[in-house]
Amino acid sequence: MYKASVYDKRLSLLGIGNPRGNENPFLLAMGIFWYRVHQYWAYRLHEYYMNQTDPELRELAEEDEYIYNRARQFTIATHQVLMGHMAAEETGDEAAI
Repeated sequence: MYKASVYDKRLSLLGIGNPRGNENPFLLAMGIFWYRVHQYWAYRLHEYYMNQTDPELRELAEEDEYIYNRARQFTIATHQVLMGHMAAEETGDEAAI
């Protein structure tokens, strides 16, 4: 009979697939946050392309890789905007936004 090792039990506790995620609750929270932002954009993009009248655009809604990559681009843009606002607050420089 197979007996779970300590290593197997540790792997089952990983929340985001990152071994460092459980070492620091902040890293785990940020990983989950950005995962959810990505899922939000993927859902919105899928709905957007499904509601298009152009058949070529509607076909894009069925391409998972296309939706994934577009959602990734939107997630990166969201991250950049947030970091720009944080940098502007830290430096007091409104031009950084």
